[in-house]
Amino acid sequence: SRPRFHPTQDRIVILDSEGENTACSSLNMTGHDRRVIATSKRATDIVLSPDGQTIAWEELFHVYLSPLPAVGGKLHLSATRKDVSVVKLTRDAGEFLNFSGDGKTLYHNLAGTLQANDVSSALAHRGDGLPASEQFDLTFDVAADLPLKRLHRCLPGSK
Repeated sequence: SRPRFHPTQDRIVILDSEGENTACSSLNMTGHDRRVIATSKRATDIVLSPDGQTIAWEELFHVYLSPLPAVGGKLHLSATRKDVSVVKLTRDAGEFLNFSGDGKTLYHNLAGTLQANDVSSALAHRGDGLPASEQFDLTFDVAADLPLKRLHRCLPGSK
């Protein structure tokens, strides 16, 4: 459920479900008074920014970002929604969504690449293509040794 503190600091935000939908909900500090913030039919992850102004989700392997309007009820998230600004952040895919502590940057990765999107720039993006992002290569090389004599003992009949 990936619990996190709510922007008000008096609630916990969790990833759970509502019927057949994935939901981002909040609970009071005793685990009661559940309030659904957002739902999605196809999302596998939904993350609320620390300032409560933005919401990000992973839908069908892609990452999307939207402002969180004060609607007084739950917001249904969808990549095809037209009445709320929805910005696609990934070309191929992305996972492991996480906002920076101040909520100004959204991080996600795919394999060995970490992508950082400035939230305000991404939400202001208009037109074709993806908003600008910063890419960090997380791969590294490690020397490894696999002695052949030990391998032959492990695999009977090998030469």
